[in-house]
Order: sequence, then C-alpha cells, then structure tokens
Amino acid sequence: MTEGEAMTVVTTERLGDTVGAMVDGVDCDRLVSDDGFPAWCLDALEADGVLVFKDLHADDATQVAFSKLLGRIEVFPHNDPPEIFRVTLDPTKNPAAAYLRGTFDWHIDGCTDDVPIMATVLCAHAVAASGGETEFASSYAAYEGLSAEEQEVADSVRVVHTFEAAQRLVNNDPSLEELALWRKRPAKEHPLVWKHQSGRRSLVLGATTSHVVGMDRDEGRALLNDLLAKSTVPERVYRHQWEVGDMVIWDNRGVLHRALPSDPTSPRDMHRRGSHPLTTPSDVPRIPPLVPADWPEEMRGALAAIRPTHPRHPFPSREPGRPKGLNALGTLAQYPTLTQAYHTFNGHVLFGTSLSPRQRELLVLRVAAVRQATYEWRQHVVLAADAGITTDEVEWVTEGPTASGWSPIDRAMVSAVDELLDDALVADATWEVLAAELDIEQLMDLVFTVGAYDLLAMAFRSFGVQLDDDLK
Repeated sequence: MTEGEAMTVVTTERLGDTVGAMVDGVDCDRLVSDDGFPAWCLDALEADGVLVFKDLHADDATQVAFSKLLGRIEVFPHNDPPEIFRVTLDPTKNPAAAYLRGTFDWHIDGCTDDVPIMATVLCAHAVAASGGETEFASSYAAYEGLSAEEQEVADSVRVVHTFEAAQRLVNNDPSLEELALWRKRPAKEHPLVWKHQSGRRSLVLGATTSHVVGMDRDEGRALLNDLLAKSTVPERVYRHQWEVGDMVIWDNRGVLHRALPSDPTSPRDMHRRGSHPLTTPSDVPRIPPLVPADWPEEMRGALAAIRPTHPRHPFPSREPGRPKGLNALGTLAQYPTLTQAYHTFNGHVLFGTSLSPRQRELLVLRVAAVRQATYEWRQHVVLAADAGITTDEVEWVTEGPTASGWSPIDRAMVSAVDELLDDALVADATWEVLAAELDIEQLMDLVFTVGAYDLLAMAFRSFGVQLDDDLK
C-alpha cells in the first residue's frame, strides 16, 4: 500500500468492512531494521485498526525491540522478561491468570490508567485446540455510525472505569479479600468519546465501565450497554483464529477486543506488549508560530526574562546544530506579555534552581514522558545529555520508577513526578527518601519544576506546537 525511503512495498488485504488488515512482505528482521516501517505501521493502524502478520514467529526480544520503535513501552517489574505480559490461564506461567477471565468481555486495555496504551502487540506462542480466538471491533466506526443526536449525547458524557467492574462480570460474588484486591486499583474517569488528533472520534466502552458520571446508575448502564451492543454487531467484528507464530497489532485507542473462552488447561500462551506514544503532535498547529522577523518588539523583554539575576547553572550552548526551539518561541511570541511572566518563573526553574542540572532534567523528562509531550521530550533529551544523563537512563525515564537501574534518590525523584501528576501530592514514603537527601530549597524546587513543565506540556500539546526540523 505504501513506500518509504528505506522501505520496499508493504501490501495489505482488508479482513473486515470496518476493522482488520492482513500484512504481507514483512519478516522479523524488517520489523526492527527498516527505519520507515514503524511510521508506516502507525499510519496503517489509524486506517485499519488491526494488523495481522501471519507465520512471523517473533521472539520476545524482537517483539520488545519493535514495540519500542512504536513508542514508550509498559514494564512489569515482576515478570521475566519485565517487558512481556503473558496472556495465559495457566497460573504457573502468570500468577494473575485468574483475572484474565475478565478479558472474555469486550474491553480497551488500560482504561484504569491515566493514559491507556496506544497500541498492543500480541504474539502467539501456543494456541488452544478450540476457543481462544480474539475478536476486534472498531470504536471509531461505532461512533461514526451513531446518529447526530446520539453523537451529541455521547460527546457530553464522562464514565468511571474500575478494575472491579470488569472482574464482577466473571465473579459477581467476590470474597472480601478479592474485593479489597480489586479496589486497590484506583478508579479512573474518561470521556465516553475520545477526540483524536487526526480529527476522528471513538467510543471508550467495555468491561471496565462502572457508571456514568452524574447519571442514574440504571440509566447510565442502559446507555453504555446499548452503545456496546451497537459497536459489536457481527458485521462490525473481525475474529482472528490464532496459529502459532501469528503477530497481531491493534490500535488500542480506537478498537475494542475480547478473547473467546478456551479450556483453562489448554497450552494457550500469548505474549503481550503495549506501547504508549511519546506522542505524535497534531498535524496542524492550533496557534500558528510567528517567524522571528514577525516577532513583536515586546518579545525581546520576554526572551531576556528567562535569564535570572543570579543564575546557579550555565546557559545551554548556542553552537551550530543545537535545537533553537523556534516553533515553541514563535507560538509564545503571539502573547509576549504572558511569555515574559512565564519565562521569569521558568528561568529560575532552569538556571536558578537549587537542584543540579541532572536532577532537573530527570524531572522534566519524566513529566514529558507521562504527559506524552513530544516537543518537551525532544528538547530536554538534548539538555539531559548536557547534564550527564546517559542513554540508558533516558530509557529508564520512559519506564518510570520501576526501572531496575535507579539509585534510591533518583527513583524517589521519578516517583515524585508520577505522584504529583496523579494526585498533586508526594507520598509519605517518597518524601522521606527525598528529605533525607535534599534540603528545603531543593524540595520546593522539585515540586515547582514538575508544575512548570506540566504546565508547558499542556500548552505545547494544546496549542499544537510542531516539531522543528532540528528536533525531528
């Protein structure tokens, strides 16, 4: 269907009217060595929802390497390897096997997380003699198939998702211990309709839906059940019959899926890998950047404001080839008064902070990773290298506090970012580790640094700031 500079032609064959395509012309080597293939794959997922690779026989190392090319990967620290989640009903292979019965109902992976995963890669290592197929349905097509009145209602609805809701579908009489374990996973609220950067919209439905915010429970459940039934009518479903060696990737942002039951004693063993984007910015800026020649005179003062009166740290090198950040600055030039106010604060966070440059950049990178702020990430990968952060440590930042290589203080700093972004509060255990190493000024700078770059991530993503050529 398409060609890239480093690619030969990849062909696809539609498998369903609204979801699914078979991919031909790709082997394991090409998955990880063809520079153009990951981008092609993401575009194809947007168009087809599900991509099927027959007889690929990708091992765990290949699956993980390919998933990393798609985006930031999930990590399961207690698994071996930690990047792979085994989908099996055999408790000797996966201690959480009993909970996987919840996947027999339609769902979207990660709806009890702040940001569900972008894409799921599933490889068949062993299959059941009968049952165990996976069904897929496009939640893009589901939204697009609603009437204008139904879309208007759906656009205004927010839904609470819980792990408990999914488990009750297969175990409606839990013990107190089971109930307590289910409720350890916090509830998450999502809009019923996701608005994608492409302009398309999709429904967020499935087993984890607990209730509709602000609506009578029965009325809300009836709405969700009706939408799910419309989304998964047989003519909108692709059913994949697994064979050993198959690899299937689906767009988790716009595809519902479920496993069909199989004998719990069967050898079925699927290896799953999920990827988050370090996100693709919107194709068109919402606020167009001004070229430097068109910057208002007030922008001089706004730029100067980033230099604190008493800097503690050097300013970045301005040698040729370094990123200039012109799209970001050009966007901010649309409102120089606001920019000057923010730069005064940001100048302290960057150059006047009591934190070391290395500590500062660990915090900023983790904010960018969690918030999927590509522009912020690309800029600060360069500054992180200046501060002595290694490429391995950059990888650990994407994995989060569970990465195995952190020192106790670095792990606590990365944990603090996650806790602040999730709950606006550093947990007591994390604070204790931080306070043993950092003084009061450093503790305060830590919190304000996370806030400053969370704010900037919101701005860059909401304004649609595009990557400059020197950041691509």
